[in-house]
Amino acid sequence: MQLQEQKDLQQALAEAPYYADLNKQAIAIAPLKIILAVNNLKALKVTPLMENAIRFIRLEAGHATQNLLLQATALKLGTCTITSFQLGTVYEALHLPENQRPIYLITIGYPKKTRN
Repeated sequence: MQLQEQKDLQQALAEAPYYADLNKQAIAIAPLKIILAVNNLKALKVTPLMENAIRFIRLEAGHATQNLLLQATALKLGTCTITSFQLGTVYEALHLPENQRPIYLITIGYPKKTRN
């Protein structure tokens, strides 16, 4: 886990999501962004079959993200989970090594007030 604190990083990550302007806006304004990434080399040590490694990675990433979102919701925080994004942009912004694969971009913050 690494803490990154840079305005340029926020702007670069805001360009990562495909298509949905709301996802880009969520990254641009949310006070907390979590990028869930997996170490591919460690995953392949658990099982040498790439198919199994990918399946395990996705399952565990989903479990971890679900728990994170449930806890954020319990704290009355708003979340946005982004799974469709430009890998190259995320790698470049975070200076990730090639063996680290981003799975989810997650934003957490206080939701906007809604009208009744």
